[in-house]
Amino acid sequence: YVKLAILKNEPSAKSTTGDQSAVLDHFRDWGQKSKVDCFIKPEELLKKSADKTRVVFGQAGMGKTTALKYVTRQVAISKCESDFKVILYFPLRDGTVGSATDLKGLLSYYGSGCDIASVEKWLLERRGNDVLLVFDGADEAKDLLSENSQSVLLRLLKARLLPEASIILSSRPGVCPDLQDHCSTFYEI
Repeated sequence: YVKLAILKNEPSAKSTTGDQSAVLDHFRDWGQKSKVDCFIKPEELLKKSADKTRVVFGQAGMGKTTALKYVTRQVAISKCESDFKVILYFPLRDGTVGSATDLKGLLSYYGSGCDIASVEKWLLERRGNDVLLVFDGADEAKDLLSENSQSVLLRLLKARLLPEASIILSSRPGVCPDLQDHCSTFYEI
């Protein structure tokens, strides 16, 4: 079990201040807290949600990566149920993932052992339906979220690529204000 606070997005003006602490304070006050200090099983992340994009955030060493790797591994070894047919885990700190500008480049993270062209075709035909993409470490790749970025991550977040796919991002709190435009549910670890 992981202790989480779940925040629901309520439209508000985005803070433009350069002061990082003010931006984080704005983020913490933003939106309606739908559940506070509740306990959920990490496997709950594997259920489909009305919110296509969700963020797991917390300070360094709190267990974000461990929780995401745990749930994806549990599905891989058939220890828990998932609403998704395919779950793909991508560490953003990996150079292959961070530099990907298209789906083929992103899938190359899995190496030459898989038929990337067939997987890419399958994902595109399904428009990402029944697919969960897990991106770990958004704070380590902040430049991928800038409006000028050609990153595949930004195109996925804006639903320009695989519009039916669900996405989970992990991050430290500093990047959360930048993610408010792309998602409405934040889980704090």
